Amino acid sequence: KIVDLLRKRKSALPEEMLESVPAEAEAPDRLFDLACQAELRRFYLQEALQRLKVRIEPENYRIFEYYVLKNHSAPDTMRLFGISRNQLDKTKSRTLAILKEIVAEMRRDEPEMELDFD
Repeated sequence: KIVDLLRKRKSALPEEMLESVPAEAEAPDRLFDLACQAELRRFYLQEALQRLKVRIEPENYRIFEYYVLKNHSAPDTMRLFGISRNQLDKTKSRTLAILKEIVAEMRRDEPEMELDFD
């Protein structure tokens, strides 16, 4: 899921890529390819987040960033932003829907882009 990817975006290689590498030594070219794919995914994700930032209200982006991207708890997020659980859920849902649209637009422009919500 993209939410999981967002939470892991700071790691050198996403966990799912690390799991695909066999225990025995991998050819250096394969490891390089995996690293390049991970970096490209991070680039696409950052581009999508930049587009998201200009399409939604700044306060909604800050809520989304704090709650989803930085993985803070719902009670902490609600307390910090002075919002109800319903407002938090709506903000997350609507923001993710817009992010999905952005990724779909990016994929139309660049079909080989590997950034999925599934």
